[in-house]
Amino acid sequence: MIEWQEFINVIGKTEISAEFLNLLSFMQEKPEISENLTEWNDPERTKYYKFFNTGILIGCSEVIRYIRFYFEKTDSYSIYQGKILDGIGPEYNKQMLINLLGEPSIIDDDKPNYFLGYIKRWILYDMGSYSILFEFNHNGFICAVTLGLF
Repeated sequence: MIEWQEFINVIGKTEISAEFLNLLSFMQEKPEISENLTEWNDPERTKYYKFFNTGILIGCSEVIRYIRFYFEKTDSYSIYQGKILDGIGPEYNKQMLINLLGEPSIIDDDKPNYFLGYIKRWILYDMGSYSILFEFNHNGFICAVTLGLF
C-alpha cells in the first residue's frame, strides 16, 4: 500500500517530477489518461490519470492539482482500499473527523439544489501547502476524499 505522504509529495509538482514518477511506479495499474477538450471551456486543459481499479483519479494542469480517492463505487471507479492520513477510512463520519482533526476550515452541509439535485455534504481542511476535502454520502459516511490545491 502506498504511504499517504507519497500522495502529499506530488501535489503541486509537475508530471515529470521525480515525486510523480515515483508515485506512478508504486501504483498497481496503468492509468487511463484523458484530457479535457478545448470546447469544454477549460483553458488549462486538465489532464486526468484514472486508476479505475485502485479508486484514484489524479487531475493535472501544469502541476498535479488534486488526487481524488473514491470510498464508494462510483463512475467506474472501484473503492479505494487504503487509509487517509494513515487511519481514516469509509467508516468515518463528519463528527468522527472533527473529533480527530479539529474544526475544519470550511463546512458545507447538504442542501437540495433545484438545478443540480442533491449536493453532498463536505468539509475542507486547509493543511498549509495543500487541502483535504471530505465528502459524505446520504448516510453521513465518507464517500470521497480529495487532496489538492484549493
